Amino acid sequence: MLRYQHPAMHVEGDLSRQVLVLAENKKPVQIYTMSSGKPSTPTVRGKFQFYRRQPGTNAHGMVWSVYFHGGYAVHGYPSVPATYPASHGCMRVPIVDAIGIYNWLKIGDWVDVYY
Repeated sequence: MLRYQHPAMHVEGDLSRQVLVLAENKKPVQIYTMSSGKPSTPTVRGKFQFYRRQPGTNAHGMVWSVYFHGGYAVHGYPSVPATYPASHGCMRVPIVDAIGIYNWLKIGDWVDVYY
């Protein structure tokens, strides 16, 4: 399931499957459904480090956000269609999953986003 075999904790955003994978010691720890950016506002692809955490809910309705590139983040949101991209570029997860992901991620952790 993992595409990258980092020895430490990392995240993989698989845009083709619309899943977010938390990984540690080269093994998946948890797999979540997510909704990435729709065609008009695609999610950036590449390797990034998380650089900012924002607890709670912000003015845009993003819940427990962890940012990895500009305004792109992994965050909870009320609407997460698991079978197709629907966000403005972020990787949306169900609100019920958001705090667990937020608590697991640390500043400096890597995320690999790919299709």
